[in-house]
Amino acid sequence: MHKVNANLRYNFSEKTYASFTYQWVGDRTDTDFATYENVELKAFSLIDLYFSQKLIENKLKLFVTATNLFNEDYSEIIGYTTKGRNVSLGFNLNF
Repeated sequence: MHKVNANLRYNFSEKTYASFTYQWVGDRTDTDFATYENVELKAFSLIDLYFSQKLIENKLKLFVTATNLFNEDYSEIIGYTTKGRNVSLGFNLNF
């Protein structure tokens, strides 16, 4: 099995930040314990994005993150579910 991870991060300004994450996992073999047979799992790629904007220095930051951006249907381990596309919006507030 081969696995590649890459991360590109960039500060557009003191207040604006973005990151791009890519993960590729190659073909591999797993054991299906329901049948006790080896099963070939196909390769998959995942792309995640993150963006944040500071609105008030050291007080308020807004962010958005998207994981599995292209809603890749994949199997990491037999018998376990995997996440589809997930988008989160939020903020960090410091007093």
